[in-house]
Amino acid sequence: NMMKDNNLVRHLEACETMGGATTVCSDKTGTLTQNKMKVVDGILLGQSIASNPTGFLSSPNVSKIARDTICSGIAVNSTARLVETAEGKTVFTGSKTECALLLYLQDAGIDYAPIRDAATVVELFSFSSESKRMCAVAETTDTLHAAAGSHILYVKGAADILLSMCTKHLSSNGEEKDFCAKLRKLYDDHLQDMGNRSLRCLALCYRVSDSATNWADTVSPDLVLVGLVGIQDPLRPEVKDAVLRCQQAGVTVRMVTGDSSSIARSIATSCGIFNEHRGDICLDGPTFRDMADEELLSILPNLRILARSSPTDKLKLVAALQNRGDVVAVTGDGVNDGPALKKADVGFAMGLSGTEVAKEASAIVLLDDNFASIVN
Repeated sequence: NMMKDNNLVRHLEACETMGGATTVCSDKTGTLTQNKMKVVDGILLGQSIASNPTGFLSSPNVSKIARDTICSGIAVNSTARLVETAEGKTVFTGSKTECALLLYLQDAGIDYAPIRDAATVVELFSFSSESKRMCAVAETTDTLHAAAGSHILYVKGAADILLSMCTKHLSSNGEEKDFCAKLRKLYDDHLQDMGNRSLRCLALCYRVSDSATNWADTVSPDLVLVGLVGIQDPLRPEVKDAVLRCQQAGVTVRMVTGDSSSIARSIATSCGIFNEHRGDICLDGPTFRDMADEELLSILPNLRILARSSPTDKLKLVAALQNRGDVVAVTGDGVNDGPALKKADVGFAMGLSGTEVAKEASAIVLLDDNFASIVN
C-alpha cells in the first residue's frame, strides 16, 4: 500500500515501473537530508560536544556564567527569529546558520527571546562577506561580566579567521584563561576535522571593555574564545538503511545536487551512496556538461554524484542512463525539475516542499519528502 508509505500515486502504472527501476536519481536537500541546519559538533569551553551537542548546555560542570555567556552571545548577536505561522507552526526566519544556533538553544530547552529582550544592544554590525563575521555590542549586566567593564562585544563568524583573533578562552567554570598552544592545537585539529566532513564552522567569541568599540575591526582584537560549532543539514536517520535496501535489490542510487562536491561527497559517503574505495565517481555539473557521449558512457556505471548541477544536467543524466538501458526513477521538488521528472520512467515529486509544476510532471508525490518512502 503506497499510501501508507506516504506516497500519493498519480499514475498507477508507475508502481509497476518503480518495481522495475534499475537506478534512482535523488535530490540531496530535504530528500536525503532533513532540510534544516543543525549544530551537530563542536568544542565549547574547551570541551568536545560531539557526543551530545544539546545536552552540553545543561551539564552540571558548566558554570552559570559560562552558560549565560554562550546563550547571550547566540541570542543577542543575531537577527534571526522564531515566528508562529497562521497554522500554528513555528518557523525560523533569517539566515539558516543563525537559525541553527537559535535551534541549538531551543533544543536545549532555552528560549532565546527573553535573553534578547533583556539585553541593551548599543550597536549591531551585520554580517559582511568581506569580514565573514557579525558583531553586537551590549551593556554588561550584574550577572554577566559587569565587574570587568561596561560593554560586551559578541562576535561570531568564520572559525579560521576568528581563532587567530583570540588570545584567551572561556573555561567551563567561567574564568578567562590564556589561549595556550596546546589548546589552540586542540581547536585547530577539531576545526580541520569538521571541515573535512564539510560542516559549516563558526567561532563564538566576546570581549568585555569600557567602550562600545568593535574590537574585531582593530589591530589587536584580543578576543576571548567561547568555542566552535559545526553546522550541517543532517541526514534523515532512516536514509542509510533505505539506500542499502536499494543496493541489495540491485538498484543504483545516485545523488544529484546543486551543492558543492565536498558537501555532496560528505553526505553521500555517510549514507552509503558514495564509496571512494569502490571506484565511485563524483562529477560537477560543468565537467559533466562538456563530456563527449563516449566518455560519458564509460563513466556512467560508476557515476554516483552529480554536484553543482543544473536542471538541464539532471535531464541529460536521465537521458544518458535511459540510453544505456536503465529504468530511471527521479526525485525532484522544484519548478526546474519538471523536465527531468517527465523524462524519467517514474518521477517522484515532493509533497511538502514541492512546487505544483514538479507534482504535475511526476507520477508519484512523496507526501513526506522522504527517500525511505520511495524505497518502500
